[in-house]
Amino acid sequence: MCGNLSLSPLSLSSFPLIRLLPSLLILPTYIRDISPLIKCYTLLKLSFQRPQSGPFGIIAAKTYLELNPLTTLALLETDTSLGGAWSKNRIYPGMYSQSPLGMVEFSDIPMKPTPQQYKNYVPADHVHEYLASYTATHIYNGKSIKDRIHLDTRVVSIQKLHSPLNGTGSSSGGRGSAWVVSTDCGQTMTCSKLMIATGITSRPYIPFFNTLDFTPPILHTKDLARLAPTFMESENVRNVVVIGGSKSAFDAVHMFISAGKRVDWVIRDKGSGRVGMDAAERAPVYYENSHQILSTRLMSKMSPCIFQPPDGWMRFFHQTKMGRWVTDTVWNTMQSAWLKAATYDRNGDTSNLRPQLP
Repeated sequence: MCGNLSLSPLSLSSFPLIRLLPSLLILPTYIRDISPLIKCYTLLKLSFQRPQSGPFGIIAAKTYLELNPLTTLALLETDTSLGGAWSKNRIYPGMYSQSPLGMVEFSDIPMKPTPQQYKNYVPADHVHEYLASYTATHIYNGKSIKDRIHLDTRVVSIQKLHSPLNGTGSSSGGRGSAWVVSTDCGQTMTCSKLMIATGITSRPYIPFFNTLDFTPPILHTKDLARLAPTFMESENVRNVVVIGGSKSAFDAVHMFISAGKRVDWVIRDKGSGRVGMDAAERAPVYYENSHQILSTRLMSKMSPCIFQPPDGWMRFFHQTKMGRWVTDTVWNTMQSAWLKAATYDRNGDTSNLRPQLP
């Protein structure tokens, strides 16, 4: 049984949600918290509700232990499973990696292929298994990274204590300074160094809807794996509204249409609205997928990235008439191939998914 889909390229602030009378509202957006950027302030107290055993937290711990194998190191994780966005509690049916095999792994241990991969894109549970194996096999001073992860541990405050002032009335250069970390279970940990690896996809952003009549349950895609099966099987949930145009929104729409629900998809009409979705198999020359060619050194030189060194290649591609012509031709050719593969113009609804292009 297939459901129905209608697309609304309207501004969220002006959309009359009450008219849709949905049984369920799904939100795929996140808050980008700036608190990790200000962690150096003295006597800073923050409320953290995010994980630290995702890929970045794991590799940060591994790197530090490689340099200091005898150190006492702990990773505090809010979730009951490691992995961050790849936690087994956040993996919903049909969730795949956005990067192919060979580019979604750490450099010291390759990720093994799996029969379930598609064009070298792997299922999310395969990524989780890789991270779990990685933490279990990296052992320092008789203790693995996995053994150092404290699951189901929420940090509620962080405080920095400076050493006493020296005789000149100034701080003694940071020697003796310490971080005091408090958790929701009453634990207090003191450390000389603190790394915050909370990421940007763990604090859901749920907008305020100013109406008393809007009462359906609101589900963020962070909880899609945990709650979606209940709503998919419920006969009382017939209409679903999905707000946002990111990858998880695509997955949520597909999931509920496949379950026979009527889906209204609301995406802002400008700015950071619908994202571009390229076809995995549209890769020129000998590349196995489109992601691989985008990650080559040559393509990086054709991208206006501030992190690229201003070498001769960058000057040629961006500061000469011939180079700009080559760059425009390459990008326009690839863009045309991806738009053709997506077939956005197959009907009026899918044409609204066409991303805004410069």
